[in-house]
Amino acid sequence: AIDALDSVGSVRPLTMLVAGDGDEAAAVRAAADRANATGGPLRVRVLGNVRDPHPVYDAADIVFGMGGSALRGAAHAKPVIVQGRGGFWRLLAPESVDDFLREGFFGTGPTPGPSFVDLVHALSEQPNRRSELGAFGRRLVEERFALGAAVGRLEQIYRTEVDRPWDASR
Repeated sequence: AIDALDSVGSVRPLTMLVAGDGDEAAAVRAAADRANATGGPLRVRVLGNVRDPHPVYDAADIVFGMGGSALRGAAHAKPVIVQGRGGFWRLLAPESVDDFLREGFFGTGPTPGPSFVDLVHALSEQPNRRSELGAFGRRLVEERFALGAAVGRLEQIYRTEVDRPWDASR
């Protein structure tokens, strides 16, 4: 992501905050150092493991990540670009949500549609679209992943099982 944004440049300054750590931490730091050294419009701050990432999500205009990180971005009402392996980048939107709910909030391989850079540039130019997608993601988290929704689904499972006739062969 850092190399991609740095290679195409931008007409407006972009600041990327990288929260978290992992197997690729050294490569991420090296990419950040390269981008920051060019003097271009992209500035990268590698924060490493952040004890409380909520301020990072709050500060974001756009979140990119996978799994729980993508869902936390959505919970903070931010537009989310879901990241995966092998060039996977896809916008969390009404037209993609069913795929994410079925497959998980990650992916593998190049995806059809706009590139990561195109998604970032389009969203950076469209504050109304960012707000719409942020509200969509927040509703998704509240309806599908919040504690109240989970309790309701669990209760329905229990009721189904309690109401089902007992079968000794199970």
